[in-house]
Amino acid sequence: MAQSRNGNDHDVIIVGGGHNGLVASFYLAEAGLDVAVLERREKVGGAAYTEEIFPGYNMSTCSYVCWNLQEKVVEDMDLAGHGFVRHAIDPLPVLPLRDQQYLAFWEDDDRTREEIARISPKDAERFGEWLEFWERAASIVHPFFLRQPPTIEEIREQAAEIGELELFERLQTASIAELASEYFEDERVGAALVLICDIGDPYAPGSAWSEAWWHTNEPNGSVPSVVEGGMGGITQAMAKAAIEQGVVIKTESEVEKILVEDGRATGVRLVGGEELSAATVVSNADPKRTFLKLVDAADIDAGFRSQIEGLSTKAACLKFHAVLDEPLDLSPYLGPDHDPRYSTYVTLAPDGFETYRRAWDQAQAGEIPGEPVCHIQVPTAYDKTLTQGEGEIVSIWTLYAPSKPSAGSWDELREQTAESLIDYVATFIPNFRSAMRQWELLTPMDIEERVGITDGCIRHIDLIPGQLYGDRPLPGSGYRTPIEGLWLCGVGTHPGGEVTGAPGHNAARALLAKLGIASGEKQPA
Repeated sequence: MAQSRNGNDHDVIIVGGGHNGLVASFYLAEAGLDVAVLERREKVGGAAYTEEIFPGYNMSTCSYVCWNLQEKVVEDMDLAGHGFVRHAIDPLPVLPLRDQQYLAFWEDDDRTREEIARISPKDAERFGEWLEFWERAASIVHPFFLRQPPTIEEIREQAAEIGELELFERLQTASIAELASEYFEDERVGAALVLICDIGDPYAPGSAWSEAWWHTNEPNGSVPSVVEGGMGGITQAMAKAAIEQGVVIKTESEVEKILVEDGRATGVRLVGGEELSAATVVSNADPKRTFLKLVDAADIDAGFRSQIEGLSTKAACLKFHAVLDEPLDLSPYLGPDHDPRYSTYVTLAPDGFETYRRAWDQAQAGEIPGEPVCHIQVPTAYDKTLTQGEGEIVSIWTLYAPSKPSAGSWDELREQTAESLIDYVATFIPNFRSAMRQWELLTPMDIEERVGITDGCIRHIDLIPGQLYGDRPLPGSGYRTPIEGLWLCGVGTHPGGEVTGAPGHNAARALLAKLGIASGEKQPA
């Protein structure tokens, strides 16, 4: 184990044991620093956490699909050697439509083309062009994923170098709905193929720029996967790798305050009063929580604080968990003997882009959408380790929900919201209610309280134009903060959300460069 320098308890204290905090701790300890990770819950994981929500049934509390975990991080930390196992989901997703029609998207493009042809033969002919378009878009932004936050000019230069300047300019102004309409006649096909999450209104100009971010998994070589043992399987493997490098992980150690003296971070104070000193503090908490709750207002400039308050954290969701006595009934679409893997990832957006826009507008008005976008996942089709009894577990990300409802508190509205959601899903999956044994609904308020994420915004701040790349979380801020010795490493920094490990990787490299310590890392290809 490394020895701390300058008489501090540690060289680096990391606030929060989510996956990016663990990734950052690994690289910093590998470079010889004495690192401690402080986690308020009983085990690390943050939003990538598995817990026994119902007796005998383990579930991924928040994040639930391994989609774009960076292969460099997987290899550097030897996650496979520490117990990380994943199974590619195929097909993903399956989309039940109205009138018992459906779409399914496979890893095999020809098979997907056949699926689209059932709905719209002309659209099937354009499918290959659509894939090529987003491969080109990803080639503009993916090179910056494991590097320091680029300015928009640097990205523009990259686009010019590879002959994609016109495409770059188009992405800045086009809406994702507009682009889809250029390729597909049936809006349901176009809406089914986009990956929008934080965009909200798919008709908003520039929403195509956010969509490009979601296609960076392809050049990374990753495919959406179920993780054995739930998403906590990732973070527990990361914790083992970090501990091997000498990282000290302290659970049930909630940070109450980041201590600052004369404009410099000096350590932290825990709930209960214990203080720990460090030359550097790295916050894995979201930017709003870091600067509006963990740092005293007197320790930051009022203008900077106002900028933090103005960050968009509007893309809040619901997370629904349940135990079913039988698999999802997709027989109205697939027939009675379909492969159970079809139910691993089911998406409800029956009115295409209008489903997204309507749900977004309602949530922004403080209303609870009656027909939200639902991402339904049944991991037990691939991973039976999650259950100790009969039946299936199911989780649903529901887009969107107001952080603060206009017609009552979430405690008052939780049960009726869940019942309405169950009824809505059952209109497409007929046995959803009858097969349900028990359920739990996490509202944005619950997600904030359980995971510590402001407004229940799972990606810390929205992945929208103005909060991407060099503008994340604020223009030119990167991982350093105005307080000397205080850094950020969570998904509120570049490149952003999902369980990628990239913010933790990049923040560690930036800090080591500042300290003049060689990381010994290979540069990304």
